[in-house]
Amino acid sequence: MFLSLIAGLLVAVLAGLGMVGLDRLGFYLILVVPLFAGALVGMAVAIPAIRQRASIPPQIVLAILCGTVTLGVYWYGSYMTYVEDWVGQVQRATPSATREEATAFLDEVLVQEYGVNGFQGFLADYAAAGLTISRALSSSSGIELKDGLAYAYWVIEGLVLIGTAIVMVLRRDSMAKALQPKTDTGGPASPIR
Repeated sequence: MFLSLIAGLLVAVLAGLGMVGLDRLGFYLILVVPLFAGALVGMAVAIPAIRQRASIPPQIVLAILCGTVTLGVYWYGSYMTYVEDWVGQVQRATPSATREEATAFLDEVLVQEYGVNGFQGFLADYAAAGLTISRALSSSSGIELKDGLAYAYWVIEGLVLIGTAIVMVLRRDSMAKALQPKTDTGGPASPIR
């Protein structure tokens, strides 16, 4: 169980950072990236438990925990990227501005605009800006999700990630069969101990 926790948390952090990187590059495929991240996290939790024959309910709890860590890393990374972009813009416009002055100015703007600052202000600004769902190489502008719809989408995206991690844990017996070494006759060599 301990190995599942360590593997799950390690993969959760890496998956969250990968999500931030893909988002930053503009290659964040809606629902596909969280689905893939959830599968990675679920496999990281489930595979070490196969040999130990750990019971499923604790593995599900670990999958939920690690999926939540993935989302936390993604959103924290997105917030830090947002702040760094803001600081860079302020310092380009006013070269004498310090980082502290730029972040204080960001907080003032967020409070003025949304009534909150920090991470909550970032979310409010992100939701107000919205996101667009469109087809690749399409000439149409796509579907725009703003404000409440953006929040609803983010909840769905989180549920997809965590749900996929849980499904991977529930399918660990299938993974165990796939991981067993094969004999020359094509059958399993020996049961996993």
